[in-house]
Amino acid sequence: MNKNPRKYLQLGGVALAISLLQAPAWAVDYIWQGGDGVWGDASRWTLLGVPGSGDSATIQGTGTGTVLVRDPRSVAQLFINGNLASTSTLTVGALSFSSGYFGRSVAQGAGGFMNVSGAAVFDGTQTQTVSYSSTINLGGNATWLQGNGRISVDSAYSAGGQSFAASAINVGAGTTFTDLGAASGSGYKILSGTNVNGNYLRTGLGDTYARNVNVNATGTLNVASGNFIFDNGNYANTSAGTINVASGSTLGLSNMTFTQGSVVNNSGLVRQYGGSVTVASGAQIDGAWQMDFGTMVIQGAHAVDSLVMNGTQIAGPGTLTTRAFTFNHGKLGGNSGAPGGGTLNVTGPATFSGADTLSVDYNHTLNLAGASRWTAGNGRLAVATGGSAGPDAHVDIAAGATFSDEGAASASGYKTLTGARLFTNHGRYVRTGLGETYTTGFVNAGLLQVAQGSFSVDAGFSNTGRVDVAAGALLQAYSSQFVSDGLLTGDGTVKTLNAGTALTSNGTIDPGQLDAVGTLTIDGDLTLTGSSVLHIDLAGGGVSDKLAVTSDVLLNGELSIWGGAGLTLQLGEVYTLASFGQRLSGSTFDSVSWHGLGAGQFAVEYTADSVLLRVTAVPEPATVALWLVGLTLMGGRRMRGRRQQATRATHP
Repeated sequence: MNKNPRKYLQLGGVALAISLLQAPAWAVDYIWQGGDGVWGDASRWTLLGVPGSGDSATIQGTGTGTVLVRDPRSVAQLFINGNLASTSTLTVGALSFSSGYFGRSVAQGAGGFMNVSGAAVFDGTQTQTVSYSSTINLGGNATWLQGNGRISVDSAYSAGGQSFAASAINVGAGTTFTDLGAASGSGYKILSGTNVNGNYLRTGLGDTYARNVNVNATGTLNVASGNFIFDNGNYANTSAGTINVASGSTLGLSNMTFTQGSVVNNSGLVRQYGGSVTVASGAQIDGAWQMDFGTMVIQGAHAVDSLVMNGTQIAGPGTLTTRAFTFNHGKLGGNSGAPGGGTLNVTGPATFSGADTLSVDYNHTLNLAGASRWTAGNGRLAVATGGSAGPDAHVDIAAGATFSDEGAASASGYKTLTGARLFTNHGRYVRTGLGETYTTGFVNAGLLQVAQGSFSVDAGFSNTGRVDVAAGALLQAYSSQFVSDGLLTGDGTVKTLNAGTALTSNGTIDPGQLDAVGTLTIDGDLTLTGSSVLHIDLAGGGVSDKLAVTSDVLLNGELSIWGGAGLTLQLGEVYTLASFGQRLSGSTFDSVSWHGLGAGQFAVEYTADSVLLRVTAVPEPATVALWLVGLTLMGGRRMRGRRQQATRATHP
C-alpha cells in the first residue's frame, strides 16, 4: 500500500483546527457580532466558534439584533450589553448585566431560564430588562451598583390567544443581593418582578421602588440605609419572610400583603403611601407606622410602638394596639367600600387634630387609655351611627385616662363631636379654650370638666358620673331631653334648650366646688325628681352654696345641708339655698338631711321664688363644746376610713 505522509499530515491539521474552534481546550472570550441569530451559529461569534462551559460570552450592542438560545448552553462568564433571548436553559458561572434584554420578541411565547451559579453584577446606572416569561435564577451573591437605574421584569401577558406567566428574577436561598442605592439622596432606582428567597440588602442613598416584588418565606429584606418602597399602581407585593428596617430608614408600602408568618422588625419607619395593605393574622409587626394614603386592613391581633394617620383608613376585623397615636386625618373602621369592624387600642398619649375631620366608622372601637388631646380648631370627630350600614362605632376613654379638648379656633368658632350614645367617658374629659364644642351621643360615666368655653350636648347625652362646670363656662343642651343621673357641680351655668324646657336631675346637684361654696346657675327650668339630692354647704355669716334657676323649678327629693367643723352660726341668720322664677305646684323637698348640724337649729322656708334656711337656735357653750368634740371624733373616724380605703386601693 502506498502512503502519502504529506496528505495525512494535512488532514490531521484540518481536524485539529476544527476541534480547536468547536471545543477549545482553554477559556476563550467570544463576542457576538450583531444581528439576529442563534447561539449555536459559530459564524456569528468572533473566533468562528461557539462559547462553551469554560468560556466567556459577550452580548453587546443594543439595537443590533438578538441572540437566541434554543437548546441548553453553558458559559463561565456572561456579559450582557445587548439582547439575549431563550426558549431553553443557559447556565452561567458569573453574570455582568449592564443593559439590554434577557427575553426578546424572537422568543415569542414562553421564555427560557438563565441559571447563574456564581456572582452577578447589575449596572445601577442603566436599565436591565427581563421579558417574555423569561427567568433569571441567582444562585450566588449579586450586586446592584449605585445609580438611578432600573431592573425591569415584565408582568404576565397574553399573545395569540394564549396567556403567559410573568418574567422573574429569583434571589436564591442562602445568597445575598446587595442594592447599593441611588446616585444621591434625592435619587431613586426601580426594581420589579423579583422573588427574594435569600437576603436582599438595601444600602446607600435615596429610594428603591419595588414593583411586584415578593419576600418569600425563606427570604429576608434588610433596609440598612435609605428607603425601600413597595410601589403603588397595579402591583401586587407580598412578604411571607422577614423585613428588617434600620433606624433612620423607611419601608414604604402600597398594595402590600404581609401573610401569616411574616415578620417586620422595625427600628425606623414603616410608611403607607397608598393602595391597600393587609396585615394577616399570624404576621408580626412593630415600631413606628405612618399612614398617609390608602387602606390598611388588620386581621388578627397586632401591636406597634406608634401610629400616625394623615389620610388613610384602617379597616378589617382585627385589633391593633399602639403605645402612641396621632390622628391628623382619615378614618378608623369600614363602610360599604371597605371591611368594617376592628379595634384600635391606644395605651399611651394620643393627639387628635382639631382642624380636620376625623372619622371612627361603622363597627369600629377606639379605646383611649392614656393622655389624649384634641387640639384647638373648628374640626370634627365623627363617631358613626351604624343603622342599615352596619353596627355603631364606639370611642371609649378608659378609667384613669384624660382627654383634653382644647376648644375651637376662636371665641365664635365651634368643633363637633358626633355620634349616638357612642362616645363614652369613663375617665376625665376636660374642655378648655375658646368657642364651643357641640356633641351628640356623649355618655359621661367619669368626670366631665367644662373649664372654659361652651360644651353643648344634644341627643343621646347621659351623665352617670360627675359634671363640673367652672365659673364663666357653659354646659348647654340642644335637646329637650336633658337628664342628669349623676353629680352636677360647679360655679358656671347649665343652660336648657329654652325657657320652656327643663333639666331633669335624678342624681345630685352640688353648687360650688368640693372645697368651696359657690353658685351654680340653671338657665331654664329645673325638675328635681324623687331620687334627686340638692347638696348645700354652709360657710357661716349667711354665705352658702346656692342653686340659681332662671325659670321654673319643681322640687322633690332630698335637701342635704352640710356644716363643717368650726362653723359659727348667729341666731336669725338667713341663707338663700335656691332661687327661681317660680316654684311649681307648691312643691317642696321630700326630706331634709343634716350633716354636722342639728335639725332643731334651723327652719327651712319656701317662698314664691326661693328656698331659705333660717337659724332659729344657737347651741349653749357646753353644748357647742360637746358638739365640737363629736365633730372631731366623727372627722377622725372619717379620716381613718379614708386612710383604710386608700390603703386597700394601693395594696389590694
